[in-house]
Amino acid sequence: MTDYVFLGPSLPLDEAKTLLSAHYLPPVARGDIYRIGLSRPRAIGIIDGYFGDRPSVLHKEIMWALSQGIRVYGAASMGALRAAELGPFGMEGVGWIFSAYQRGELTDDDEVAVAHAPAELQFEPVSVAMVNVRRTLVAATEAGVIDIGDRRRCETLAKQIFFADRTYDVLFDAMMQTDPACAARLKDWITTGSVDQKAIDARDMLHAMKADRAEFDPTVQGGFINTIFWDRLVHEFSSGHLSLEASLEAEIVLEELRLSPTDYAHAFESALLREFALSGPLFERYSPVEISNLDELRTRYGLAASRIEAIELLTLASSEQSAQRALAQMAPRAEKGLVNVTVASGQYQRLLRRGLDKQLRLQNDREPFSATEVRQALECHFRTIGLPPDESKHWARILGFASEADFGQALAREARYKRAIANEAG
Repeated sequence: MTDYVFLGPSLPLDEAKTLLSAHYLPPVARGDIYRIGLSRPRAIGIIDGYFGDRPSVLHKEIMWALSQGIRVYGAASMGALRAAELGPFGMEGVGWIFSAYQRGELTDDDEVAVAHAPAELQFEPVSVAMVNVRRTLVAATEAGVIDIGDRRRCETLAKQIFFADRTYDVLFDAMMQTDPACAARLKDWITTGSVDQKAIDARDMLHAMKADRAEFDPTVQGGFINTIFWDRLVHEFSSGHLSLEASLEAEIVLEELRLSPTDYAHAFESALLREFALSGPLFERYSPVEISNLDELRTRYGLAASRIEAIELLTLASSEQSAQRALAQMAPRAEKGLVNVTVASGQYQRLLRRGLDKQLRLQNDREPFSATEVRQALECHFRTIGLPPDESKHWARILGFASEADFGQALAREARYKRAIANEAG
C-alpha cells in the first residue's frame, strides 16, 4: 500500500525522497485528505498546508481518514497543528513543534507560517518561521552569544514582524535600533548556528513513517459521526472539485465542446448519468483505487501536459471506478428503457428496418465465425472509432454484451452484412 506526504517549504523535495519512498503532493488544503483517502493509502503524512489563500484542511476529514484505518502523521507545520488537536483521535504527531503545541507552549498559527515561492520553484521559503527563530535564539543563548534577556527581547521583536515579512535581515534591522552590539554578535553567529526546527521535525516524521509498519487501530474507529456538513464536502469533492488552474483549463475544454451541439448533448447525458450513479444508493462511496504510479493515471487519461494535479487525478480515478460499478449494477434496469429512448429520439424505426434487413441478407449465411474473423472485426472496429483494441472487453461490458466474444460476433455479423451490401451494389 502507498504512502502520501503533503510537503511544501519545510523540507526540499529531493531530500524528502531520499528519506521515504512515497507520493509527494503540494501543501494540503481543504478536501485533499478526503480525496487521497479514497485511494486507500497505508498512511498519509502532513507536513505543510495552506493557511490563508486557500481553505485549510478540515479536522473532520482527518478523522474520517482515521476511521477508514488510514494512519495519519503530522509534523513541522500544519501537520504539527492538526496532530496536536487530533492526537486523542489517533493522529500521530512527531517532533519538537508538535510537542510544543500539545503542551500549550505554542498556540498561534503564525509560529509555523511562512511565505514561499510557487510550486514551479519548489515552494522555496522566502520568510522564516517564528518557531525557527525561537529555536535559533535558544541555541544562541546556549552558545553564549546572547543572554536570556537578549533572547526574550529578540523574540518579542520577531513576533511583532508580520509572518510573510519575517526574515533574519528584517529582525537584525529592528535590533539595530535598540541593541546594535547584540545584533552584530547574533548576525555573525547565525550564518552557521541557525536552527531549522521545521526541517528537523519533517525529517523525523518521514523516518517515523518508514519505520512504523505495525497494524493501525485508530481510536476514532467506529466513532466517526456523519453530518450534513460532511455530506456537502463529500459531494463537492467526489464530483470532481478542481484547482483554480485546472478550472481555467476546463473552461477552455468546455467552450470547444459547446461548439459541437451533438458532442455536447452526448457528453451532457453521460455526465448526468454519472452524477446519478455517484449520488445513488448503489454508489460505493469509498471504493479504493490502487495506483502504483501517478504517471499511470496521466497516461490513462492522456493528461501529460494538463494542469490537473495528481490529487485531482486520484479523485477522478476513484469516482470513475465507483460510478462504473454502480452503472454496471444499474445496467439491466437501464437497458429496459433503451427502447423507449430510441422511440422518443426517432431512431426506433430506422434501427428496426436496418436490423431486419441484416437478418434477411444473412439468413442463408450459415458459416460459423472463426476466431480470426472475430478478432479482425474487433480490431477493425476499434481502429475505425479511434480506440485501442485492448479495451474491447471493457466496452463489451459497457455496451451490454454478455461477453467480449458476443461483442466480437456482433461486429463480425455487421462486417458480413456490409460486404453483402457492397457485393450487391457491385
